[in-house]
Amino acid sequence: MIETGVACAGSLDLDRAEFHAGWGRAAEAKDIFFDLASLTKVIVTGSLLVDYCLTKSIDLLEFREKKLASLLPHLKAPLSELTVAQLWDHRSGLKPHIELSTHKNRKCSPLNRQEMWESIFKRIHNDGIQSLPDKETIYSDLNFWVLGALLELLSKKDLSQLWEAFKVKYHLPKNDLFFGPLIRNIKVCPTEKRHQEGEVNDDNALFMQQVAPHAGLFGTCAGVWSWLVLMKNWQTSELLSSKVRYYFSPQHTHRFWCGWDRPTGQDTQAGKGASAESVIGHLGYTGTALWWDPALKMGGTLLTNRIYPSHQEASMEEIRHLRVKFFSLLWQNNRRELWKTLADQKSWT
Repeated sequence: MIETGVACAGSLDLDRAEFHAGWGRAAEAKDIFFDLASLTKVIVTGSLLVDYCLTKSIDLLEFREKKLASLLPHLKAPLSELTVAQLWDHRSGLKPHIELSTHKNRKCSPLNRQEMWESIFKRIHNDGIQSLPDKETIYSDLNFWVLGALLELLSKKDLSQLWEAFKVKYHLPKNDLFFGPLIRNIKVCPTEKRHQEGEVNDDNALFMQQVAPHAGLFGTCAGVWSWLVLMKNWQTSELLSSKVRYYFSPQHTHRFWCGWDRPTGQDTQAGKGASAESVIGHLGYTGTALWWDPALKMGGTLLTNRIYPSHQEASMEEIRHLRVKFFSLLWQNNRRELWKTLADQKSWT
């Protein structure tokens, strides 16, 4: 069992990744599975939304302006009046979090997917509204619950089916990025000790049967890197650029764009030297992170299980420090110090 671990990939050239392990019992960093947490938002849900635009020949900016009422006619106000953009950019006014499943009552929903979404919509209507749309940026899992439900209800398939088809369509490695139920006899970095190995850490993702639009994906460093290479190929493809080029080019100054997080202020975990104009990425609660610069074709991913054996304030501070140092060195192309930083890291406790 790999008790604690950190794996990373970084390179100036997205076609030539360098994989390294910082500590733990793993010989091959690129082969260890981590609970990717909120990286699921951009890797799965964001990719599937863009692919929906491509499949339907819809311009991305036009799709963003669609109201949910035009896509899901049976949805009730106020959710029906929200646009895809308001949800995707975390500008919907929905609360950051509501509990569907808790530490004390941690279980999967017994409902089928459509019934599950209906029950979640009801909870959002009753408990999930915090402010008016576009009034402020509120990073919220609820935004991605609605977007994930939209994908499932439009396609009549669950996210795991959509994701497996996406991997085949775009030639992603078959066995490197899975939702929780598919974890079988592989090396998995554990999360909090209250969980079984391979079980998703996020309580609400477990309620959604470990297949959720906001969390639940498990992956290797190599798997995340292969997805980043696909994003680079999308961004540079002449065939695709006319439809999705704006996915990689924020059109406003708010922090989030199409689910991508962006470096803002002096306290960014994208590291010193990250361009506020072009760098995009995401962070995960379990200790995961990815950032890349489409303009420079440069990026990196850092995967850890900082919440093992439990989520502590000390580990949160430590992962913030490690991310800043790791990505700062990456943007400086200081590989020697970067890998030394990881080798010196011992544990979260």
